Amino acid sequence: MTISLKTYEFHEIDQYMEYISKYQDSRVVQLQPGCFLHKEAMLEFDDFMVFQFTSGQKLLDRFSIPPGYLEFFITSPAVENCIWCGVEIQPDSLVVIHPGQEYLVLLPPGYQALGILIKTDMVLRERLLPDALWQRTFEPEKAFFRHESSRIVLFRNRLQRLFLSATDLQQPLNHGPTALALKNWVVDELQTIFLDIEIGLNPGRPLPKMAVNKRFRIFSRTTEVIEEQLTESFSIQQLADEIGITPRALQLCFKEIVGISPGQYITTRKLHAVRQQLCESQNLQLSISHLAQDFGFQHASRFASQYKAMFHELPSSTLKRKRRAIKK
Repeated sequence: MTISLKTYEFHEIDQYMEYISKYQDSRVVQLQPGCFLHKEAMLEFDDFMVFQFTSGQKLLDRFSIPPGYLEFFITSPAVENCIWCGVEIQPDSLVVIHPGQEYLVLLPPGYQALGILIKTDMVLRERLLPDALWQRTFEPEKAFFRHESSRIVLFRNRLQRLFLSATDLQQPLNHGPTALALKNWVVDELQTIFLDIEIGLNPGRPLPKMAVNKRFRIFSRTTEVIEEQLTESFSIQQLADEIGITPRALQLCFKEIVGISPGQYITTRKLHAVRQQLCESQNLQLSISHLAQDFGFQHASRFASQYKAMFHELPSSTLKRKRRAIKK
């Protein structure tokens, strides 16, 4: 058994999107204008991987993980304005993520986290999750687990130290017995944490339910409608009518969840869609003005300034870089 260390730093959102597509189906929205920054490090074992990341931007991510895997997400010790499927993320918790389910998470600037992506057959074979806790994890807003002691904190801290020393330890890590010992340690820690959580529950007492933010449900549904009609022009009144609420309620919902208005979110999402088209198109004759108009930007100069404010470059610069890549 061997372990490989990989580190990444992304300064453009399209680069990060291309990278993350290998591991999950993800639609990331950068909610703040300015330079994008995302750092990630990954330790790959034979049948699972441990990763940590730091996000420099306020991000909204709607994602799902591939079949055949489960993800254990270890939350940051200090969390503010961080929401997971309508629930405020609790610090020092373990979150279980299943394949085939969509998750919506809001991460504030500077958020740091650790995750473990494990093959499902290994999770079942090693019985990492007791049955009572396993059933709960299929409801995303209830898949949070905290430990009364500091065990999750210690587990996270030791994983972080492993990343800090991994570069120097690259040769020992690739030594079979050392790699196997590290794998067994990760599995044993997860087993012990979840077993202790189960034992800590009083017999017969149901698992605690977490209050889901009702406005988040509205927000989630509204963003789905926006995605379905991204090339359409529609007013906030029309959007509110489709969701079945008042425009004011919709405004309050978006302000509470992401800190911007529905109109600002729509513009942001359309800017991301244009950038994605510019980065993915193989058409050397692609017209920026026509593409912008397809997404409802009628004034070229205003569109260019909004695009530059969001991505720190003009759309023409994005397209030129793509054309150079195609010609190589």
